[in-house]
Amino acid sequence: MKKKKELTAYYKTALNAFETDYDRIVKEQQSLLEKYEESLPKPEPPKKDFIEAVTKMSEWADKVHRKAEEQKRSNRNYYER
Repeated sequence: MKKKKELTAYYKTALNAFETDYDRIVKEQQSLLEKYEESLPKPEPPKKDFIEAVTKMSEWADKVHRKAEEQKRSNRNYYER
């Protein structure tokens, strides 16, 4: 068991020697980024109220457009008389 532990320590030291500093830094930063992303609050899907509001805005825009067209027509009719 003592020999096994000693060889394991040498093996780990050899692996660390083969690995470059850049690789270690990249791994550390990736793990930090993953932890940070996990800590961020998850965005909620849009609520139905939002979808309804957008639909109403579209309907309102159509009404405004129709009203403006009616005013243009009535102004033309007034000046044509």
